[in-house]
Amino acid sequence: MNPQRNLNDSDIENAGHPGYVSPSANAAPKPLSDGKYAQPVPHQKGVRSFHALKVILISGLLLAAAIGVIAVVLLFAQSSTKRTTNEQKKTSETKLDPLTAQQTIERTAVYFKGQEKAKTPLTIPIKVKGKNFYTVIPDVDILQSLAGYVSKEMSKQQRESIEKSLDYDKFVKKVFSEGDEKTAYLADFTRDDVVCQLSVDPAEHDTKGDWTELRCLDISAYTPYADAQQPLAKAYSAVTSTATHYGFIGKPVPKDGALSGYKLVEIPVGAVTNQRMTTPDNLGMFYQMPDGLWYYFRDRNRDVYVECENFTGENQRRAYADQPCRRRSTGTIETVKYGGKR
Repeated sequence: MNPQRNLNDSDIENAGHPGYVSPSANAAPKPLSDGKYAQPVPHQKGVRSFHALKVILISGLLLAAAIGVIAVVLLFAQSSTKRTTNEQKKTSETKLDPLTAQQTIERTAVYFKGQEKAKTPLTIPIKVKGKNFYTVIPDVDILQSLAGYVSKEMSKQQRESIEKSLDYDKFVKKVFSEGDEKTAYLADFTRDDVVCQLSVDPAEHDTKGDWTELRCLDISAYTPYADAQQPLAKAYSAVTSTATHYGFIGKPVPKDGALSGYKLVEIPVGAVTNQRMTTPDNLGMFYQMPDGLWYYFRDRNRDVYVECENFTGENQRRAYADQPCRRRSTGTIETVKYGGKR
């Protein structure tokens, strides 16, 4: 049942006239038959309020996101700074104080009272910075060393005390021979600035005792040797395989050839494996021509002459003129023949 509207006289009289608006249209709502009131159409103000709330919510979300990004950036920066600090701390902890060979010997002398000097050269090959080959120094007189006989009863204890002193100075130890009552003990001790070798020889174990040597060198001592070897290394690597690590022993000592302007050098050269020169008796033969450049000829065993038939090139015969060689067919020792102008 539809609710009844209350119409006044004006409503009845003007019903149907264009533009007439009943005053009852603006009157307060009257109750329906069930006691409820008709609901008015929502006002535009409610729509604006909804939009404002939506803007506030979106702005809040954007602000929260911005705060989150800033927090992540700050956390990452803090983590990066902490990691850098830890790395710097680790580097400072692992960095060694500078040390020299002389200082090493002086510190070890507290534990080893040897009063003599080493008789044996260092056999450690060192690759000097900027070089592509190894260098061995065979000279004993430049070593810093301690040496002397130690009774067989105290030999092991003495060796271990020396090693503890070197370990305290952060040397890296590598044993090459464990040694016993008949064979020598040999170990390398290396740092970036100093290298040492410790050897114990039991040859007179039962009489004088074990001959014990600690011999050291500054790494810087290898530079002048490597510089002197550099011209030969350049000539050597030009005609030999560079896949193998090789080294030279000692400084080259040139001698004049029979012909003016030619010089000759023989120097121990060989492959380096496991921190050792594998062929110390192998000699590299080099010659210098009047142009001042060095050239590699060939290798030979220290105790064997090159066969005369191998001197085939003109420059080789000129460089090695009058040098001894062995005739292949007879085995006799002759000299390299050069019949040109001298």
